[in-house]
Amino acid sequence: MLMRDSERMVNRPGPVGEVVAMYAIKSTTDVYHLVQRGGQDTLCGLRVSRVSSVRNAGGLQMVGELPPTKKVCKHCERIKNQGGF
Repeated sequence: MLMRDSERMVNRPGPVGEVVAMYAIKSTTDVYHLVQRGGQDTLCGLRVSRVSSVRNAGGLQMVGELPPTKKVCKHCERIKNQGGF
């Protein structure tokens, strides 16, 4: 949910249960994944970490914007095109 914060737009979490981010990335790869509505799994079946910390830097993390330098996961894209999203 975008909210105005002192003349700039920032992405703030919405009400409990609302999923803001629809993409998940792993810092060690060049792909991003499409996240299912519940926010816990990707379309291709990977589990999204709900904890973001330095110890979990290699885990799959939700992001709110489409990463411009990464490519969509081919499995997520195939499932989306089959109507699974």
